[in-house]
Amino acid sequence: MTDTLNRPADGYHRPTWNEAVSQALPPKLQVESTRRWVGRTPLIVLLALLSVLSLRLSNTAFIDEALYINAGHDYLKHWLTGDGVETYGDSFPGVPFVYPVFAAVLDTIGGLLLVRGFSLLCVLAATILVYRTLAYLGYRREGILAATVFALTGPVVFAGALATFDALIIAMLAAAVWTGVQTGWISAVATGIILGLVPVMKYSGAIFIPVVLVVVFLASPRWRAALAGVIAVAVPGAAWLAWSDQIGAGVTSLIDRSVLSPHSTDELVAWLVLDIGILILIALVGGLLLARRGPGHALVALVLFG
Repeated sequence: MTDTLNRPADGYHRPTWNEAVSQALPPKLQVESTRRWVGRTPLIVLLALLSVLSLRLSNTAFIDEALYINAGHDYLKHWLTGDGVETYGDSFPGVPFVYPVFAAVLDTIGGLLLVRGFSLLCVLAATILVYRTLAYLGYRREGILAATVFALTGPVVFAGALATFDALIIAMLAAAVWTGVQTGWISAVATGIILGLVPVMKYSGAIFIPVVLVVVFLASPRWRAALAGVIAVAVPGAAWLAWSDQIGAGVTSLIDRSVLSPHSTDELVAWLVLDIGILILIALVGGLLLARRGPGHALVALVLFG
């Protein structure tokens, strides 16, 4: 079965600036890989800018970071010595002994700075995967634009500076999209496993699973989306059977949680426009341009925008 999303027929042509810069370099630097590395310069600059923006957000650990890391140390101590451990199930947005334990290991090695550094690596990896996904589909220039908009979005920069679940979830979702548009059953299995681990890592991440599966459904043979979907359901299902007594309180707490914001709906809408208004406009323009390529592209644009 052919893919719904077809790659551009004219292929990829190196931009003029790439050729100009490559030829302007000293002869000893003009090797076989020169043009390839020059072409990567915008992405490298973008990653450096994202790193600077995240690293400048320096502050002491806030309550969530401290809670996750300390809980992780408690679980490690419990596993190593048998000492009792406090019940954290309703305090965490994900399985309490997955990310917190990993964060505690990083904290033992390099302190809070290393745990936050891992979050920064996650958003950097997500940025690269956003670009690589579109480049694989034949949209290199569009991939740089998408990666730029993504990397310079406030929440992404903020997540890269925090020792929390969020940056890892962002990277996992980006990885699932990237593997989802590849070919073969191995990448389909990888997509399913990654998506299945998303709600294990953070329960609310489950709302993004259908979005990724729709993209896979439209970008590759249908059986790949079906295989990924079955695995994506089986993994958290197995986690629930194994740890329902430990994670049930957290899931219930998430579902029953009420909004604590003192702002009215009108004020929240205004903040939404101020925070991501430009991003929404860019997404609308991109969606309209994408829709011109056919109904499949239009549906992908609609799903991603939603």
